[in-house]
Amino acid sequence: MIVFPDSNIFVHFKPIENWDWSSYNNRDFKVGLCMSVVNELDKVKYSANTNTTKRRVQELVRKFSSSVDNTFNGIPFVIVVPGKLNELILNKHFDKDDKDDLFIATVLNFRHDNPNEETCIISNDLGVQLKCKVHNLQYQIPAEEYLIQEDDAVTKEIKKLTAELNRVKNLQPILRLQFDNGEIFKKFDVTEPWKEYQD
Repeated sequence: MIVFPDSNIFVHFKPIENWDWSSYNNRDFKVGLCMSVVNELDKVKYSANTNTTKRRVQELVRKFSSSVDNTFNGIPFVIVVPGKLNELILNKHFDKDDKDDLFIATVLNFRHDNPNEETCIISNDLGVQLKCKVHNLQYQIPAEEYLIQEDDAVTKEIKKLTAELNRVKNLQPILRLQFDNGEIFKKFDVTEPWKEYQD
């Protein structure tokens, strides 16, 4: 079986080598790396919204490019190029400028050229999932547990301001009033003044 992860799997999810692939171990399991996905990762490594995502994707691309035995942290992978799309696929009216269409078309082309090879797309993109249904491609939605939880800009700013507020609060002196005996209260016997003027 060849499993084809979409680019969002590499960008927004934990490293695939940390996933549970036990269900594929006995099926000649490999990861199919489409060139359309590689091209997308090359863009994201400089254009991602956060520096954390940029660094993560940059490290991922380095690992793929430095592999000499077509394995990625122990997981075998195969590079799949679009090649010349056959007439059957071209008739499906794919837009070559649309990254999702190119991804789907590449997998369809691979399946057409390798009819005995089972394929499965892994994507968290609804558009890709719907296109898989249309073109009768097997797909899986990644488990939520593998999704990387990243704060957006607003949440990060709120956390930053909250931390600053707490820091300022801790700098404020704590006022404590007390009497000369060290107690914070004192009892007095008060004579009612009007009794002094009674006959």
